[in-house]
Amino acid sequence: MSNTLVIARYNENPPQWLTSNIRSMFAHVYLYNKGDALPNEWDAWLSTNRIKAIQLPNIGRESHTYVHHMIHNKPVRRGCTFFCQGDPRDHILSFAKEQHMTNDIEEHFRNAICSAEEYGFSEYCTTGGHYMPLRGWRTLWWNGHMLPNMHNESFDQWFERTMGLPLPENDNDFRWVLGANFCVRNDRLLAVSAARLAMLYEEISYSQCVNPEVGHFFERCWRYLFREQPLPKRIL
Repeated sequence: MSNTLVIARYNENPPQWLTSNIRSMFAHVYLYNKGDALPNEWDAWLSTNRIKAIQLPNIGRESHTYVHHMIHNKPVRRGCTFFCQGDPRDHILSFAKEQHMTNDIEEHFRNAICSAEEYGFSEYCTTGGHYMPLRGWRTLWWNGHMLPNMHNESFDQWFERTMGLPLPENDNDFRWVLGANFCVRNDRLLAVSAARLAMLYEEISYSQCVNPEVGHFFERCWRYLFREQPLPKRIL
């Protein structure tokens, strides 16, 4: 099975969580760096672990990194692709504790891959509902200076336009990925059209912003992007 690991790094140290057991789960590992250029001391670690390091501009949060990878690296049909932050433990273990899950990072990886192989998509942690009503929801109030999305839409408007799906009537039926760490089976990833990926890349690259509002929208939509049903032609 040809699994791939995609790491979105900003300023995290060499990933100590990437143990030999986790590395053995993946045929390919990509480390996208948006912080300062990686120091020479990283070279041996990258070589030993057979990791391809790629420098990207610091825009669009991890969403930009993920979509960039999807556009430029087509996976083989068999296998899964795991997308994660520079240190997924920072984004997942507190959620795992709240949901009474294991804090064993290797077990999280194994379970996520097995679940994606069976069901097409999985995440470390997921939640139903949202802490604020989704209709009309914006993130501009975070830090008071976040860049609005391209069309100045609320989340429900953006979701229905970009995902081509109606938002569930009941917010409690909406399921989203906590921490932007997830695994998708490659046939689901390959089913996302080039036109949709190009549109999403334009959305997340808008104004070359480090922390755009739409980056937080993306975090709530990954499981809906990789659905099985065909894409509606009207939004392509």
